[in-house]
Amino acid sequence: MIRASLMALCLLLSVGTASAECAWVWWAMTGETADVAGGYTTKQECEQALLTFEAKLKTSSLRVSRILDGNRLMVTSAQNVATIHSCLPDTGDPRGPKGRR
Repeated sequence: MIRASLMALCLLLSVGTASAECAWVWWAMTGETADVAGGYTTKQECEQALLTFEAKLKTSSLRVSRILDGNRLMVTSAQNVATIHSCLPDTGDPRGPKGRR
C-alpha cells in the first residue's frame, strides 16, 4: 500500500511519458521493482525532467537526496520506503535480462 502510494505520487509528478521512440528512460526503482516513469529523446531532456521532479518534491513531506555520482535521485517516504530515480539509455534495463517464456 505504501509503495503503491509512493509510486502513484512519483508517476503523477513526472513530466514525460514513455514511448517506443525514446532513447533515454526514466526508471523508478523500489526494492526489486523497476517501473518506467518517462521516456525522452535525449539524456538532457531526461535529466531535466528529474530536476523538475526533484524541485516539485522539495515542497512535499518526502526526503529527497542525490546519490552516487549525482545522477540518481533517492526519494524516501515517512515510512522509510526508498525509490531510486535515474535516467538510463533505452538499452539499459535495471530489471536485468529478459528470460524466455
